[in-house]
Amino acid sequence: DLSGIWGIRTGALVGCCSEKVINSEQVEMVKKSDFLNESNICIEDRTATCGVKMAGSIVVDIDDSGHYVIPEDATLIAADVMFPKRSVIDVRCSNESFFRARSFRSYNGCSLFLNGEGHFDKEEFTCLRRNHVELGLQNEEYVKVGDIIYSKDMTELLHCDYASTGNCETAGKVIIPDTVKTIEESAFENCSKVTEIVIPDSVTEIGRYAFRFCDGVEKMTLGKHIKYLGYECFEYMSSLTELDIPGSVTCVEPICSSCKSLEHIKINEGTQSVHFSRPWSQIRPNILEIPSTIKAFNKRSLIGIQTVVLHTNEIPKDLLAAMHDYEAPAANGKYKYSYSYEETTINEVLCIKTPRRRIYIPAEATDRNFDIMNDLLNRYGAYAPANFFQYCRTTRQKLPLAFMEWQDVHETQTQNYIKRNRKRLIQGLIEENMEDGLVMALKDGIFQANEIKDYYSMIEEADMQIAKAYALNMTGENSKKNVFRL
Repeated sequence: DLSGIWGIRTGALVGCCSEKVINSEQVEMVKKSDFLNESNICIEDRTATCGVKMAGSIVVDIDDSGHYVIPEDATLIAADVMFPKRSVIDVRCSNESFFRARSFRSYNGCSLFLNGEGHFDKEEFTCLRRNHVELGLQNEEYVKVGDIIYSKDMTELLHCDYASTGNCETAGKVIIPDTVKTIEESAFENCSKVTEIVIPDSVTEIGRYAFRFCDGVEKMTLGKHIKYLGYECFEYMSSLTELDIPGSVTCVEPICSSCKSLEHIKINEGTQSVHFSRPWSQIRPNILEIPSTIKAFNKRSLIGIQTVVLHTNEIPKDLLAAMHDYEAPAANGKYKYSYSYEETTINEVLCIKTPRRRIYIPAEATDRNFDIMNDLLNRYGAYAPANFFQYCRTTRQKLPLAFMEWQDVHETQTQNYIKRNRKRLIQGLIEENMEDGLVMALKDGIFQANEIKDYYSMIEEADMQIAKAYALNMTGENSKKNVFRL
């Protein structure tokens, strides 16, 4: 007689002999082994009709048929009763009984027919993700439209359905109805066949992990009135390349870790703060576009972002400190920087784009030098000196960074450094086949006319026709053909 018993500890029934179990309706925690392996309690075998075995009103075991009926008189499924993948489960007991102690159990790739009566919380759908779910006709709280389950009034999206094969039934483009206000936790988790999602302006909240592992989604449109994005709601969306976050989201926290194809995130005017920090090895977008409404950042809150785009020349306080990982292993100057902006901002250099200029920061600078550069940006914004090349760890990094800085702002200190190393500059630009950069250096006074003759043979051997034409023009050997080229 289990009257008044809430839970049965492992080993509590060892040596117990009984021909019958009664009054088990209040039990909420027990393992099947407590009845099957450690006692001589008589178990009712209903495998012929239901595929289950019962101890009183508790389901304590199942057969291997793959088809099960949870009978109406069941009040609990023992914690370690695990249904095989692709099982078909006809639930006829009350919803309260079926979901009782569900935290000890998971279903995966099953077909569940919830034919029982009574209330169950919407949070229960989180334990049913990766399952096919059908609702009984008597269900008064939820409704299924196509492959998606909503609250009865269609304001909450709760569950995207799965087939009995374990694959998501919903495929292609999904347009969420404009009655929906909330997309609940894990609602679309693992829906790998979806390729595009359109979220209407009516949605104000997206729960955590809502679109996690939706690795087929290439495009996502977010509504303009979303106020809350749950923790890692877009995690592991490996095909997504761009994300446009509305300014109605006041605070953007970690939402898209391990989105390996994500290149660009735009956050619109209105957002007040951003915090993306995760372990330094995580994959993050290359470019983050932030609004003027963000005035400051916390340290390490943008780790892994290579390029930040601003729409004003006012730089938020501690932006550079947010981009730098002060806890990462010390750099060793391993990178030989490229002269190309596109190449060097992949790994080697951090970049802050403002309307006035691009600000380049050597990613391998020491923590102390990062603090110095961060302080300069806090004080002067986009008008900080364009000479951050001096904070590079090695000389082979300084010249490429100095040249990139000089192309945006002709800072005297930077230009003098380039002039002292102009032969190495020509060699580097020729090695990387950067004729446009070499032409700029020839046009803008890096070289004197009498010096060009010393370097002309290098340019001629590289077969850079435009650079060659400018070099000839500077030396005075300007034929009609050369004038035509220019």
